Amino acid sequence: MNFVSTEQFRRENPATYDAVVAAFDEAIDWVNADKRRAAQFYLEVSKDKMSLDDLTQILLAPDYILGKTPRGVGAAMNMMYKAGLIKTKPRSWKDMYFPEAHQLNGN
Repeated sequence: MNFVSTEQFRRENPATYDAVVAAFDEAIDWVNADKRRAAQFYLEVSKDKMSLDDLTQILLAPDYILGKTPRGVGAAMNMMYKAGLIKTKPRSWKDMYFPEAHQLNGN
């Protein structure tokens, strides 16, 4: 799970950017602390018709990882480069992230 910001916005609005990062981290922790509660909240807000049990099972699946560590970004960037969607081939997934994410074990 990621959110997007431009370098300009980050530079010109550091307090807002930091508040969004903190809220993002808090939301990830909240969902991961009780996935059934998170599923219930989502269903109430979205009015989605999926059952609570089905959505909870999705969130509990071992391959469903909710976190801020970038996963699969390098492969996606390589595909975008090969398809001509980006002109310069990134050297690393870190080329797409601000420095504070670089210590994460992403790919």
